[in-house]
Order: sequence, then C-alpha cells, then structure tokens
Amino acid sequence: MAQTEQPVLDVRNLRLRFPGPGGETTAVSGLSFSVRPGEAVALVGESGCGKSSTALAIMQLLPDTAKLGGEIRVDGRDVIGLPRKELRALRGSKVAMIFQEPMTSLNPVHRVGEQIVEALRAHKPLSREDARERALALLEQVRIPDAQQRLDAYPHQLSGGQRQRVMIAMAIACEPRLLIADEPTTALDATIQAQILQLLDDLRRELNMGLLLITHDLALVSRWTENVVVMHHGEKMEQLAAADLFGRAHHPYTRGLIGASIRLDRSQHYRTQRLPEIRVVHNADDTYEFLLEKREPIRLPPPDRGGAPVVEVHNLAVRYDTPRGPFTAVDDVSLAIAPGETLGLVGESGSGKSTLSKAIMRLVPAHSGRIVFRGEDITRIEGKNLRRVRRNMQMVFQDPYGSLNPRHTVGEILEGPLAVHEVNDARERQKRVQRMLDQVGLPARSANRLPHEFSGGQRQRIGIARALMLNPSLVVCDEPVSALDVSVQSQILNLLVELKESLNLSYLFISHDLAVVQYISDRVIVMKDAKVVEENDHLRIWTHPRHDYTRALISAAAREA
Repeated sequence: MAQTEQPVLDVRNLRLRFPGPGGETTAVSGLSFSVRPGEAVALVGESGCGKSSTALAIMQLLPDTAKLGGEIRVDGRDVIGLPRKELRALRGSKVAMIFQEPMTSLNPVHRVGEQIVEALRAHKPLSREDARERALALLEQVRIPDAQQRLDAYPHQLSGGQRQRVMIAMAIACEPRLLIADEPTTALDATIQAQILQLLDDLRRELNMGLLLITHDLALVSRWTENVVVMHHGEKMEQLAAADLFGRAHHPYTRGLIGASIRLDRSQHYRTQRLPEIRVVHNADDTYEFLLEKREPIRLPPPDRGGAPVVEVHNLAVRYDTPRGPFTAVDDVSLAIAPGETLGLVGESGSGKSTLSKAIMRLVPAHSGRIVFRGEDITRIEGKNLRRVRRNMQMVFQDPYGSLNPRHTVGEILEGPLAVHEVNDARERQKRVQRMLDQVGLPARSANRLPHEFSGGQRQRIGIARALMLNPSLVVCDEPVSALDVSVQSQILNLLVELKESLNLSYLFISHDLAVVQYISDRVIVMKDAKVVEENDHLRIWTHPRHDYTRALISAAAREA
C-alpha cells in the first residue's frame, strides 16, 4: 500500500447532530481520519461514542432530520448532499457495508442467491443467468462450503458464520473501493470469528479495498488492522498504529479501555481479581477526565460440591422435526451445577449451547433424559408446577432491548414477574422494584422511564434486575456481555459477581468469548455437534485441554489476544 496514494475515504471535520425533545444532541464532533486503498483502519470506542453514526454518515443512510457538517470524500468526491440517484449508484459500487447481525439484514423470505443476484443487477447490466453465475462465484470466493447448494438456501438454513459470509459476498459483489464492517463478528465464536476476519483481510488485499472495521474488541484491532482511531462522546481521543495500541497508547481513555479489557493470556479470575472500571469525571468547565478504578476482589467461598446440586442434567437429548427428518440439537448431555457455582458453557454456533439452556429452563421439550432442579425431576411437569419451579430459575439474554417490552416502563417490566407469581400488593411490588434497581446500580427514577431511554449497559442491568425479581437460585446467562463494549462489559461482570455473593446465586454462563468465560467460571464445559466433548475446572481446561476442538478454540482465541 503506497502511503502517497489518494485515500479511498477522507473524513474531514465531521460534525453530526440529531434533534430531540430537549434540544439537539451531538453524535460526532470534529472527527477527521482517512483510509487508503488496501488499508485496514479500526474505529473503536464505547457504545454511543459515534462509531456507527459515522459509518451511517459515510453511507449517507442517516435520517432526514440529521444535521451533517464537514466533508466525507469517497474516492475524492464529497458524498454529503449528493442526489439520491447518485447515492444509490455509489452504494455497493464504491462503498459497501456489512452489519453485526446478518439475520436482520438478509430477507428471510428470499433465497440467498436471489438476494446476491438482486444486489448485482442493481449496479451491473447482467442477465439473471449471468448474475446467478457470478453469485455462485462470490459464495465460493467467501469460502462457503457446498456453495451450489447454499445458493438456494434461505437465511435461516445457514449458520451465523455462513450468513455473515453471504453478507460479505453481497458487499463485495461490485468490488467496492471501501468496505465498512460494523461489529461483523460480535455474535460469532472464536474459530468462526477468526475465519471471518481472515476472509476480510484476504479480500481487502486481493481487491486493494479500504476496510473500516468498527469494533469494541481491542484484541481484534491489534491483529487485523494497521491504524486505529479511538472515539469517546463523538470526539477522536487519539489515532495511532494498531501495533502500538497495547504498548504505546497515550490518551488516558485509551489506556483505560486497555486496562478494562479481559484477555485470555492474563488468566484473570473473579475469585482473585475484580475488573477495573473506567470512570468519567465531568469538570465544571465542561471538560472531562478518565480514571481507571481498580476494585477489591470479593472473597467468595468455593462452590459447595459436596451437597446436592442446584440443577442436574442426565443424558439429555433434544430433537426437532425438520423437512429433512429429525435433527438432534442436544445429544446425551449430562452436567451438574453446585450451589454458588458458575458453570461456563462454550462452543461454536449451532453446537447446542442455547438449546441446552432452553431445555433446562423448560422452554423446549426434552426428547429423552432427565432434568432435576433442587432435587425435583422437572422434565415433564406442566402448568402450576412448572410455574412454581420457574420462579427459581431465570434467564438473562444477549440482547436486552429485544427482550424488554418497548411500551412498558422499567417499573412495569420489573413488576411483571411479581404479578404473575401472585405478589398482589402493589406497594410491596413497588418496594421490591426500588430495592432491585438499587442492587443493580440504577437510580430510583429509572422505574418511570422506557427501555429506549437507556444505554446498552443500563438495559442489560434492567434485564438482570428482571431475572432476579423473584429471588431465583439459578440464573442462565446467554451471551449477556457479548454485545457490550469493554468498559460496560467490566461493569456487568463485576455486577454479576457482586449479586452472586449477596444473593447466593448459581450461574450457567454461555459465551463464545473464552476470556470472559475464563474470568467468570468455576468450571467449563465445551460443546460441539450437540455433545459435551470436554469438562474441567477453570484453570486446567485452558492449560491442559484434552480434546482437539478445545485446543482449536483456545488457539483461535489466543491469536486474537
């Protein structure tokens, strides 16, 4: 890559504001950076810092009410204010974008081949037959196995990694000069994540294409990009070579992000070390400072494995009927979780992790085997008996916004489980809501606000509060921090540890992030192809893995560290 070559993207003094009920909100303030052909640049920062707004501004996909200033030059041409017809020609042919969740970006009622053909014919004078042939070549280029067969598949018939490859195929169909990847691997496990990033790296070199990678994962930045722009509150804090990120960062905010990061090679664990948290101090002159607060570890006793487990699973199998015949999602799985224990569960997309957790929660039926909760076989119970058990086992989801009713206030959301389980006194319900908001670190006034008025980290606190309203003994955490940035992730993990200590909770913690699982778990089980392939304590499973798949997961995660 010649440094004298004209940038494919040149952002100059970008300013972006949105109108709101209380006046205008500044999303981006005076941002400048560039991306050259064949160069990979990372844009990092916390949720709400302006990363995605910057990407949407480059694509000119902002709402009409947005106020945009400065310059955004793509191949030397300022795209701000371009007529719609010219913008449509620009998108796809000059600049393209792939998003975090391909399932919401792909049309569920159209085959993937049809969607790639549509993207091609929008920009190139191709017949349908020629476009389909090119679509097949693109699927092969992004290394989808059995590309000919996948061409006629629907999105739901593909794995998460395969859907993301389809999105990449659509994005590069017209060989754009710039590809924007907005959190493209957040929901993917370590091995698939490494494959997708390697694919993007190969394609940008092969096509001499600029790559703007938007991410909150600092480990990815140092391996897969050449330069990094660090943002906070709409402003650029610093810009530096990606290779210098962990060793030569100057700005206190950047150093704070690094300090709050969890890395597999650090062997961090919640019983001996609390995660540092970034605190922003706002000064009277409207400036702010960043402090990295180190927290004292909580001295928790080891899990009581000598007594009766909170939950036991014996030879569990879950099967689904499909047009092609029965599909086994969980196959002969056994596990136990002791009181006060956190059991980590890792494995690739489609390995059966989430189905196993749903079976334990009795959200999907077991085909065979047994689920024993606090000494009671709950495998087949229904009605009132099932409702009685469910108050003692609750779930925290990956996407709190999708699991919170947008029309209900936080108070109504938290009171809901109490009302369902016959806490009829309204004053008692409100007292419990206020007490729980305090426990998860939210102000009392939060009860009167709607979910969209909170940040991602605050919404996850609400999701945790809802799960704990009925004082459960087991909480299933399904990817609870994978969509959160570094500093908020630290806050949520510290909160889960605090609540575990104060409420004597047991956790089943599902994640594709091995560093997070290493930190939060007492034991870890690894799933592949619906089966448990390995189980060990939180130390030995990383240092002495026995199964080839476990070693492959650790190797892929270590390469990103």
